Amino acid sequence: LTALLAPAAAPAAPAGKPFKVGAILAVTGGASNLGAPEARTLELLVERQNAAGGIAGRPVQLLLRDSASSPEKAVSFAKQLIDEDKVFAIIGPSTSGETMAIKNIAEEGKTILLSCAAAEVIVNPLAKYVFKVAPRDSYAAEKIFRELETADDYRAVLGLGVALERKGVLYDEAANGVDSGDRVTDADDPKERVAELRRLAKQAWKES
Repeated sequence: LTALLAPAAAPAAPAGKPFKVGAILAVTGGASNLGAPEARTLELLVERQNAAGGIAGRPVQLLLRDSASSPEKAVSFAKQLIDEDKVFAIIGPSTSGETMAIKNIAEEGKTILLSCAAAEVIVNPLAKYVFKVAPRDSYAAEKIFRELETADDYRAVLGLGVALERKGVLYDEAANGVDSGDRVTDADDPKERVAELRRLAKQAWKES
């Protein structure tokens, strides 16, 4: 009975050579709304995993790098993590543009890349070492098109236009700092702008 009531022994502290996992996330910059929470989540998961004894008794070492939403910085960090730090895998980047900038680097370095972005071109065509966790952006395109068919809120429709402009392309880079549909249509009248956006939505969906 004493043994049953005694608190369970704490897991042994992980020891030995760590599993090095890199992370390239937009903790700051235009995509920080994505990268900052992603970074905090990873830090928490690693902390919990190590508190539970690590992996096979070995600790997990997270090498987190802030790309500041820059594809150029993502490239530099990817090379560093692969060539110098010899990481097992890289989690991120946060955006499609950054991911596409380092996709070939990961493939050539035979290092697993687990992107947090959505663009279909990340995994199409298939690559041996590159994966993503977000749903395909065609799902978003379908939802946008359905909303545009019935939307009465002009501001909502114009905001969605940014994504429609770049359907099938790396539209997250174009969307940084854009708050309206100015880049999609030049129509002055709100109703004309909505009509033009609906037309573009239909065209984008047919082409997807």
